[in-house]
Amino acid sequence: MPSWVATLPPTPGLKGWYVQPTIYTGVTNRDADHARGDLRPVVGIIPFADEEKAIRIANDTDYGLVAGVYTRDVGRAHRVAAALQAGADLCQRVLRGRH
Repeated sequence: MPSWVATLPPTPGLKGWYVQPTIYTGVTNRDADHARGDLRPVVGIIPFADEEKAIRIANDTDYGLVAGVYTRDVGRAHRVAAALQAGADLCQRVLRGRH
């Protein structure tokens, strides 16, 4: 069960099966809402201690549609992306300060 949930404020006038973008913390890959893989705008934040643990968490899924790597270290981004088992890997370099 998630320990914290954040959503955007409701959007007036939306009807049907719209799901607000949602962030969960305190989840694991086995939590139903996080692991379902049904393309909802939902993300679970799972902490990790090192690069190897991050890769194990990321690859522990039945779906693996897209993986994202966010880091300041371009070499690490390439190394981790190569180890991820996903249909598409996205690498984003995180910059310090204003840009």
